[in-house]
Amino acid sequence: MSIRILSGDEALSSLSSDRFLGRWQSLYDDCPWSTGCQSPAFATAWYEAYAVENDPLFVVADCPDKPAMEGLLALALERKSGRIVNVGGHQAEYDCWIARPDLGDEFIRAALSLLRERYPDKALCFRYLPPSAPVRWLTDPGPLSGLISSRRIRRPLINLGDATLIEASFRKRSNRSRLNRLRKLCGGEIVFRKIATEAELEEFIDEIALHYDLRQGAVNDSTPFQDDPLKKKFHLGLMRTGVLHAVVLRAGSSLVASILSIKSRDYLSVGVFAHSPYLASASPGKFGMLFLARAALGEGYRFIDLTPGGEWKERFANDSDVAHEVAVRFDPNAARKAAWGERILAVSKKALKLFGLTPDMMRSSVAMVRRATPAAIIRHIMRVIWNRCEYRVYYYDVEKAAALEPERAMRRDCIDDLLRFEATTPWHTRQSFLAGALKRLESGVHAYTSCEDGRLNHCGWLAQNVEKSYFSEVGAEYIYPPNSVVLFDYHTHPEARGRGLYQRAILQMLKDAASVPEARRVYISVLADNGPSRHVIEKLGFDHECSLHRWVRFGQVTHSRTQASDCG
Repeated sequence: MSIRILSGDEALSSLSSDRFLGRWQSLYDDCPWSTGCQSPAFATAWYEAYAVENDPLFVVADCPDKPAMEGLLALALERKSGRIVNVGGHQAEYDCWIARPDLGDEFIRAALSLLRERYPDKALCFRYLPPSAPVRWLTDPGPLSGLISSRRIRRPLINLGDATLIEASFRKRSNRSRLNRLRKLCGGEIVFRKIATEAELEEFIDEIALHYDLRQGAVNDSTPFQDDPLKKKFHLGLMRTGVLHAVVLRAGSSLVASILSIKSRDYLSVGVFAHSPYLASASPGKFGMLFLARAALGEGYRFIDLTPGGEWKERFANDSDVAHEVAVRFDPNAARKAAWGERILAVSKKALKLFGLTPDMMRSSVAMVRRATPAAIIRHIMRVIWNRCEYRVYYYDVEKAAALEPERAMRRDCIDDLLRFEATTPWHTRQSFLAGALKRLESGVHAYTSCEDGRLNHCGWLAQNVEKSYFSEVGAEYIYPPNSVVLFDYHTHPEARGRGLYQRAILQMLKDAASVPEARRVYISVLADNGPSRHVIEKLGFDHECSLHRWVRFGQVTHSRTQASDCG
C-alpha cells in the first residue's frame, strides 16, 4: 500500500478529475462502513460551497499494481483557524475514512501517522464514527498510543420494519384527531411532497431555515442558517448532486414540517428537522416523521438514522446502536492536557449530579456572580431589608380599540425578526429570548416586531383569552375577566429607544385585539416607577384598574391590592 497526501493545487485539480472521482466512487461503493457524508457527491457539494473558507486535503492509498484506490481520507484545511477538519466540517453527520474492507484499521493508522509528520501541532476529530467503522486502531499499541481519546455514544434509529406498523400509527384515534385538527388550523388538505430538484428545494429552503433556526436557537443557542450564510448554498448543492433526500408536509398554504436527510445506502441520516411553531398543538413534527417513514419504506430504506445527540430524538426512536466520538491530537503535550481536562470535567459532572445541580444552573450562577457589582449587591441588600414595589394594571375597552386606525409599523409573528434579537444585558441572552419566543408561538401567543439593518429593534407580545398572570416583581397573581387580551413583555433595543416604537406597537396590537372573537378588554401592566412606559400607556387612553403592592420591612413581606380609585 502506497500512501500520500494531496494538498494545494494537486488536491484542487483532483476534484475536477473524472478519473479521481470515479475511483473515489468505486471505493465508496465497496467500503461497508461508508456513509453518504463520505461520498464524492457530498464532498464536491461541500468543497464547492465552502471554497472560500477551506482548502481540500486528501490522504490517498494506492496499490502500484491495481487501478483501484485502496483508501481515502477526505479532509480540509480551514483558512481562518488552520485546523484540519473532515470533509463536510460541522455539516457532516459522520466523519470517517473509506478503505478496502481488509485495510480499514491499517489505512487509518498510516493516514494519521502521515498527517502527524506533516502537521505535528494539529489534531483531527471524528464526530461521529459510524457504528460499523473499524475501531481496533483506537486501542492498538503503536505510534498513536496516548494521542487518542474516544467515547461511545448512542445513535437513535427508527427501524422501519414493515408498512403495517407505520399504517397502524396513522390509524390511531389520537393521530387521526390531530390530523383533523391540522386540517382545520390550516384550512386545507394535508399534502406530503418529496422534493426532487434544486429549484423545488429553493422554493422552500428559506422557510425551512427559519423554522429550524428558531428551534435550534431556543434549544442549543445556535442558529445554523443565520450564522452560516453558506449553509443554504450547500444544501442546494447536495440536492443538485443527488445525495440529499428532502421532504415537506403542507396543509393548505402552511408549511407544516420539513426533513432534509443524507442518503446512505439503505438508510437516511436526518440532518435538518424543522416544523412550524404555529401548529404545535397538532404535533407537526410527529406527522412529518411519520410521513417520512412511510415514504422511506416505500423507497426501499430499512431505517431512519436520527443521528447522535438531542433529547427529542428519543421520542421517535424505536431502536439504537453505538457510534463513537474520537479525537486524535498529534502533539503529545496537547493530548495529555486534553486527557486531564476530560478527567476534571467528568469528576465535576459527577459532583454536580451528587448535589442535584445541572450545567445550566451552574452557568446561570456564574452569570449572576459576574453581574454582582458592588452597586448591585447594595441594591439587593436594600430590597431584602426595606423595599416597596407597585405594579399597575391597565385596561382598554375593545369597543374603543375598534375605532383606532394605527400605522401598521410592526410585523406579526415574523420568525426572521425574532432571530435578529441582540442581547444587551447579561441576564437576557439570545437563547433565553428565543426559548421564550418558541414557547409563546407554540401556545398561540402573537409577536409584534420591528427590525432594521438586520437587528430586532422592538418586540411585544399579544395573548388571547388569558385567565391569569403572575407578576414576579411583586410576587402576586392577577385574575383577568373572561375573554381578556393581554399585551406584555416589550423589548426595545437601546439604540432604538425614543423613536415611538412602543407606542406604535401598542396601537397596532389594540386594533388587532378588537378582532379577537368575544374579546371585551385589553390589559397591559407596568411597574409604577417605569415613568416612560406609564406615560405612553396613559397617553393612549388606558384606564388604571388596580395596583398590586409588595412591601418589605426588615425582611418581612406583605402584599396588598388597591383599586384605581384608592391609588394616588
